[in-house]
Amino acid sequence: MHNAQFIIKKYFNSIHSIKPANVEQKYVILKAHNGENIVVDGKLGAGKTSTALNIIADKIYEGKKVLYVNQDLDNITDIEKKINEVIE
Repeated sequence: MHNAQFIIKKYFNSIHSIKPANVEQKYVILKAHNGENIVVDGKLGAGKTSTALNIIADKIYEGKKVLYVNQDLDNITDIEKKINEVIE
């Protein structure tokens, strides 16, 4: 098995996500999974919302509460809508 594949399977198997994620996103999700405080910042279309959704899903799976903060009310509404779609 290639080293990168081994690392991905070893460390990323513990996270639970609802949206596809690339390696960089999985790394951020893993940091949050391990209890680190996270600030996700990036360009438009970089996958910030998907990453946030996956962090929230992972924490809900663990039975934890999540505080999601964003200065863009439309983004908060979008996150809430997407979570509700998965729950229903």
